[in-house]
Amino acid sequence: MTEEKFEIESKDAEFLKVSTNIHGGLRFKTSKESEAVKMYAEQISTDRRAYGPADVKKMSGFKVITVKDKTRCLKPLQPKNSVDSSTALSTD
Repeated sequence: MTEEKFEIESKDAEFLKVSTNIHGGLRFKTSKESEAVKMYAEQISTDRRAYGPADVKKMSGFKVITVKDKTRCLKPLQPKNSVDSSTALSTD
């Protein structure tokens, strides 16, 4: 069994951070403020209390800011001796 190796790939990204004094802040990978507020409301809702975007906007300390950061993901490493289809030579 061959163990697969990975590398971490980083890219620049922008997130919207929605925060309130009551529930703290959460970051969302979207550029639409209304969508970020809706997702925040869904995240802080519980079985006992459901929140909507209008409820969130009324909360103490409500704010939305843009945060620049990096996204990171695992990318499989290509073996050094593997042949890429773009560099393979035709045998015709």
